[in-house]
Amino acid sequence: MGASLRLPLPSGGPARAQPPGMAEAMVAAWQAEITPVWGELADLEVLRERLLQAEVLWVWLSTRALLPAVVGVRPSGRVARVVVADPGEDAPAVLSALWRRLGTDAERAGHVATAEVAAAVVGALGRHGGEAVLPPYPAFAGGR
Repeated sequence: MGASLRLPLPSGGPARAQPPGMAEAMVAAWQAEITPVWGELADLEVLRERLLQAEVLWVWLSTRALLPAVVGVRPSGRVARVVVADPGEDAPAVLSALWRRLGTDAERAGHVATAEVAAAVVGALGRHGGEAVLPPYPAFAGGR
């Protein structure tokens, strides 16, 4: 659950971005709710490592599901069936946002190799439309 607060995907409609600091605030609220059940998650280092592990898994699964459409390759054989909403034409921007966030979180946790891979993937996605910036959720759009 905590990783999905950092890496939201659309459940329907266009993909949207969270405002700066929102993911951290939601993780902090989630941590306050979950620590009575899993006390070890009160330790920020343990929480950071577990969230990063979950985040790596979610980003890889999302990439497996969305990348073929981003690079224009029709999958042969079995199609990946992952519970990932289809962001349509926003897929390159969504994948870039996921990898960018993973890189930021990996760097903060001292996982240099993961951060470097994330930066390389973001760079590669830029050639496929990944440089696009997702618009904010309407509730955070500043009165629009």
